[in-house]
Amino acid sequence: MTVLIFLYLHVTVVNIWQKYKELKERVIMKIKKIIFATVLSLCTMLSYSNEKIKMYALYTPSHEILKNEYFLPSIQDDFDIICEFCEQICPTAGFMNDGWTDTTIRKVDLIIRAIKENWGSIFIFSDVDIQFFAPVEKLILELMVGKDIVMQKNNPEGVLCTGFFACRGNEKTLQLWTDVKKRMQTDKLASDQISFNRCIKRHSKNNPYGVIWAYLPNSFFGGLDVSGFLERLSLFPMTLLYIMQIGQRELKIKLHSLSMYETLL
Repeated sequence: MTVLIFLYLHVTVVNIWQKYKELKERVIMKIKKIIFATVLSLCTMLSYSNEKIKMYALYTPSHEILKNEYFLPSIQDDFDIICEFCEQICPTAGFMNDGWTDTTIRKVDLIIRAIKENWGSIFIFSDVDIQFFAPVEKLILELMVGKDIVMQKNNPEGVLCTGFFACRGNEKTLQLWTDVKKRMQTDKLASDQISFNRCIKRHSKNNPYGVIWAYLPNSFFGGLDVSGFLERLSLFPMTLLYIMQIGQRELKIKLHSLSMYETLL
């Protein structure tokens, strides 16, 4: 009986010791990962501390008022802003109307150019129908640690919004956006956002490009519609906001909603 008790205690102690060692190793690994992520984050931020992040944007005559009166004046970071003009290929400036996809192909051309001009570095792309309510550079650099793309959420269902995102210039992102353009060229009903979501296969854990992506926080408010506007505002502070969905009537409605938001600040 004494021998059996001894053996039982011995096995119990060995098991406890083994579990302790495993727990210790897991804790050490977690600490190492935290330290590595912190160091990587600091290195990333330091690497950009002495050079400006480039922000690219494309605008047409229909959007010039937004660029000049809302987009550019609201930027609160010291970005190197590259604002490219595009002729009015879409006469109505209406979503998916004639010329819309041709215009957004020009946008994708600019994104591909940005990837090549920022190889190994981070850049930001933004539509000009956006207004900023806070600085975004520091947060974006933190979110981009270990990522290839961080992108705005277009709606609660999680559709990725190509209207505002940060991207790292590399082979993966270049191939992704090259394929987005090819898809748009063969299907005029597939705009940049539709094509991007199809290429990235956001519902899958893996995408064909190995691109590591994540959503921007909800404070990067996208997919704005008037219904439920004030109710949504109570959920989180805004970092940026889409002003309109295109078109003169929508512009008046969006700016009216925007003025309602500003009175609540």
